[in-house]
Amino acid sequence: MVRFPRLLGVLILAWCVMVASAGSIFASDAQPVRVVMDNNYPPFVFQDGDGRLQGILVDQWRLWERKTGRKAELHAMDWNEALRRMQAGEFDVIDTIFLTENRARQYDYLPAYQKIEVPIYFDREISGIVDASSLTGFAVGVKKGDAAIEFLTRQGIDSLLLYDSYKAILEAARDRKITVFVVDAPPARYFLHKFGMQGRFRQTEPLYVGEFHRAVRKGDREMFDLVKGGFEAMSAQELREIEQKWYGKPVAPLVEPRQVLLGLGVIVLVVSGLVVWNWSLRRAVAQRTAALEASERRNRTIVEALPDMLFRISSDGRFLDCQAADHESLLMPLAQFVGKNVSEVLPPDIAEMTIKHLDSALRTGALQQYEYRLTIGGAERFYESRMVRGGDQEALAVVRDVTDRKKAEADLLKKTHELNTFFNASLDLFCIADMAGNFIRLNTEWEITLGYSLAELEGHRFL
Repeated sequence: MVRFPRLLGVLILAWCVMVASAGSIFASDAQPVRVVMDNNYPPFVFQDGDGRLQGILVDQWRLWERKTGRKAELHAMDWNEALRRMQAGEFDVIDTIFLTENRARQYDYLPAYQKIEVPIYFDREISGIVDASSLTGFAVGVKKGDAAIEFLTRQGIDSLLLYDSYKAILEAARDRKITVFVVDAPPARYFLHKFGMQGRFRQTEPLYVGEFHRAVRKGDREMFDLVKGGFEAMSAQELREIEQKWYGKPVAPLVEPRQVLLGLGVIVLVVSGLVVWNWSLRRAVAQRTAALEASERRNRTIVEALPDMLFRISSDGRFLDCQAADHESLLMPLAQFVGKNVSEVLPPDIAEMTIKHLDSALRTGALQQYEYRLTIGGAERFYESRMVRGGDQEALAVVRDVTDRKKAEADLLKKTHELNTFFNASLDLFCIADMAGNFIRLNTEWEITLGYSLAELEGHRFL
C-alpha cells in the first residue's frame, strides 16, 4: 500500500510530460495561413523574371511570419480567379481587396492600410473625358473582378472590356486595341513607364479613392485576430524600410535645357522689369525733386522779396531757421540765430514775452500779435511780431520793423499837439468848417464872443 501513492505520482508526472510534448508538436505542426492576392499590382505584388513573387506585400507578409511564428503561404493569381477561389474556401486571407457593399457581406475586413486613387486613362488624341459620365459611348478596359466594375455600372457605363489583369489592359493599350481604361493608379504608372507610353496617355482626377484591406471569411474571428496581431506588431520604422526598398530614394532631378531656357527667360523678364521700374522710379523722383526745387526757389524768392523777417521757433524756444532781407534790423548775424534759444538772443523781458506768445500759439492755434522795441547799434527800433502755429512742435513768427511808422506816429502826435496849442491860445476867432459851412472845430474865443458853448456851436452852420 505504501508503494501505490508513489507509483501514482510517477504516472501523473509522465502524463504531464506527454501532454506538454504533444502541445509542442502540435504548435510546430500548425497549418500555414493561406493568403491569396493579385499577381500584377506593382509595386505591391508582382512577379520577377523567373516568376517569383516580389513587392511590398510579399516583404510585409515575410515580416508577419517573424512576428507571429506562423507560416504564411502566399498565392498570387489573376484577380477574378483570386476572388472566386477565396469564395470557394481555398484560402484563409485575401489581400489587395477593396471594400464594397457586396464583399462586406462575405468577408470581415481588417483596417485599411493603403489609399489607392482610381482615375480614367485615355489616349492624348481624345478630348472631353473628365468623369464617369463622359465615358458613354467608349469601350472601357477594366480588370475582371475589379471594384471599378461595380462603380462604373452604377454610373450607367456598361460598355466594358474585361481583362484578366492590369498588365493585360496596358498591353492592349500599347497595341492600340483600347484607348480608354480605368486602372488603379500605382500599377497604371508602373506599366505606362515600363511600356514607354507615359507620354501617350492622359488621366482625369480620381473617380474615387479606394483602400487596400486584408479580409478573412465572415465570422472567422480566430484568423482575424491572428492576422491583425501580426501586422500591429510591426513598427513604423520596419514598414518604412520596406516601402523605401520598393519606392526607392529620391534623386536630384535632372534639369532639362527647356527648363533652363524657361528659367533664364523668367530671370531676364524679371531683371528687365526691375530695370524699367527702377528707371521710371528714378525719373519720377527726378521730376519730383525738380518740382520741389523749383517750388523752393519760388518760395525763397517770395520770402526774400518780403520786408519782414521770418523765424521758425521750436516749442522749447530754439530758433530752427530764419530769413531777413534787412540784416541791419537783426541783433546779430543771421547765421548765429539758428540753434540758439530765445533767452540767449533777446533781452529777458522780450524773451519772456516771446515764450508766452509761443506757448499760446501752439496751445490754441490762434494768431498771436505783440510789439516790442530793441536798441540796435545805439538806436532804438520798434518791431511788430505775428506768430502762428506751424506744426505740432513749432511756430512761425513774422517780424516787421515798424520804427519808421512809430516815428511818423510820434511826429504826427507832436504836430497835432502844437497845432492844438496854437489854435486854442489865439485871441482871434479860428474855426474849421466842412464844405457845407458846418462848424467842425472852433477855438475858445467863439464861446467868449458869442456866449455859446463849443458843443452848441459844433455841427451848426456859421451863416
